Amino acid sequence: MDILLIEDHAVVAEGVSSILPEGYRLKHWAADGEKGLAWLQSNTARLVIVDLKMPGIGGIETIRRLRRHYPHIGVLVFSSMVEPQVARWLMEQGVRVIVDKAVCAADLAEALGCAAAQTPYLSRAIAQAQLLTQSPIDCLTQREYQVLNYLMTGMRHREIAEQLFISHKTVSTYRQRAMDKLGLDTDLELAKFALQQGWIEASSV
Repeated sequence: MDILLIEDHAVVAEGVSSILPEGYRLKHWAADGEKGLAWLQSNTARLVIVDLKMPGIGGIETIRRLRRHYPHIGVLVFSSMVEPQVARWLMEQGVRVIVDKAVCAADLAEALGCAAAQTPYLSRAIAQAQLLTQSPIDCLTQREYQVLNYLMTGMRHREIAEQLFISHKTVSTYRQRAMDKLGLDTDLELAKFALQQGWIEASSV
C-alpha cells in the first residue's frame, strides 16, 4: 500500500519509514500540507499519514481539504498531542484512525491495518482522553459494544459468534479492539467497567 506522509520533522519521517510493516511503502514525504496536497494533484496514494501541528495551513486544514477533494483516500492522524475536542472533530470528518507519536511499531502496524480496512482505531492515550470528556460507550462500534455486552452476560466466545453470525476469531478481535479503546487491560478491569456502566450487578464481579 502506497503512503503519503505529511510531517514537518525529517527525523519523524525517517522513523515512520523505518518501521512500516510489510505491504506498506512510503511513496512520498511532504514537509507541510500545501506540498502534500500539491503532490496528490498528479500522484496517487492509498493512505495519507498527517501530523496536526505543522507550518503553513496546518494539519486541520490539510485534513479538511483531503476529505473534500480525496474522500477515497484513507487518513491516519499521527500527532504528538490531540485534544479531545479535536479528536471528536476529526471523527466527524470521517477520520477513523488517530494515533499519538508515542505508540510502538506494533501499535502503528495495527493502526495502519485499521486505516486500510476503514475501521476505527484510537491509540490508548487518545482513547483515555476521550473517556474524560464523553461517554466511554461512544467510542465503540456497534459490534464492539455487542460483544462486550454479551461477554458480561456470561456468554462464551463461541456462543457470541453463533449469535452474531461471525467467527470465533472475529469475536476475539472485537473484544480486544473495544478494550484497547476503553484503556482496559484485564478481564477484571472490564468487569469493573461493566459494573460502572450498569451492565452487571455488583454480586457478579
